[in-house]
Amino acid sequence: MNISESTPDGRVPRSRAAAILGLSAKTLANWQTRGLGPRSVRVGGRRFYYVADLLAFIEAGALV
Repeated sequence: MNISESTPDGRVPRSRAAAILGLSAKTLANWQTRGLGPRSVRVGGRRFYYVADLLAFIEAGALV
């Protein structure tokens, strides 16, 4: 993963987060509405995920 693709504070858009997790963006959207998955924030009408949270989600084994 190329960290330079994130914003200065470490956020990536939903499509990039989905690619990092090996999921579809639609799956992440579904999880978000159900309160599942990694933490996300809404900025300017778009959903972003912090790279650190994505990595922690993977390390916790949540994708098994």
